[in-house]
Amino acid sequence: MKQLFCIVFFVLTFFATAQDIHFSQVNITKSILNPSLVGYQDNDFQLQFQRRSQWASVSVPFVTSSIAFDVKEIIPTHSVGLNFINDVAGDSHFSTSGLNFSYSKKWHIGGKGNNISFGGLMGAFQRKIDFSALIFEDNTETLINQSFMFLDFGIGTVYEYNIDKTTTILSGVSVYHFNRPKQSLMENNDVFLYEKYNAHATIIYLITPKFQLKPTVYYSQQSKDYEFLLGSGFNYLLSEISPQTIVLRSVIYNRWNDAFILAFGIKINHFESMVSYDINTSSLANASSNQGGIEFSIVYQWDMITKEKEIQIKKCPKYL
Repeated sequence: MKQLFCIVFFVLTFFATAQDIHFSQVNITKSILNPSLVGYQDNDFQLQFQRRSQWASVSVPFVTSSIAFDVKEIIPTHSVGLNFINDVAGDSHFSTSGLNFSYSKKWHIGGKGNNISFGGLMGAFQRKIDFSALIFEDNTETLINQSFMFLDFGIGTVYEYNIDKTTTILSGVSVYHFNRPKQSLMENNDVFLYEKYNAHATIIYLITPKFQLKPTVYYSQQSKDYEFLLGSGFNYLLSEISPQTIVLRSVIYNRWNDAFILAFGIKINHFESMVSYDINTSSLANASSNQGGIEFSIVYQWDMITKEKEIQIKKCPKYL
């Protein structure tokens, strides 16, 4: 009986994890979207926390957390980032945790503000399972391995094109898991993590000096599974009275055949916070009562204080 349960459990587990962990606020944790985006921020340093909880109405919640620290141009045109990820799913607490290191290099091409970036990512991860919360009819058999470790690699490129003073297009592609790390808890070499391909584009359009529109399209495919997201962000400059700047933020996304996403947030000077909620529209809508996932993010940016920085002319933030 236990052998049958293990077969069913692992089939379901790998279907559930065939797609990597993902966030509805796709642009927050840059390194898991495209390593070339590391360094695309308004200030020198960025510290970010992101947490997502989903399927609480169906089973034990699936919880995903991310902590990232990015340094813009640690030396001119070279940026780096560190990202810790932890994901826990289901009664068995099937978890994935690890650390990514990202690097990106930017080249200025053509006119002012037109750039192309290339980046790479290397990560070390552990996956493990806890059998203590599971019940077996036969406990005489030896349980399989409960954890394994693997290395992961990714690459990407981003193109930034400034059409004019009010409009910028930021687009890119990336590939993850091209080393196909093994994923079996039973030392089966035929079980591995398929390559994941991402394509994304955002138009940053300043409609008025106070109102910014950010239409976004995102597509991801891993083996036969895919994710397609389309929508827009909206930023409104509420106050710009020195020394305080307040920006109101909202996002409306549709994840095709899965969820309708609403997000609201605020940015005060260098501090930013946003909360989003998924309204489930997939075939699981009846079981979940249309409840998907709730997610929040906190971002703080700051500059290295130098004499040169103090005399620079401040520009309107692009990456709000």
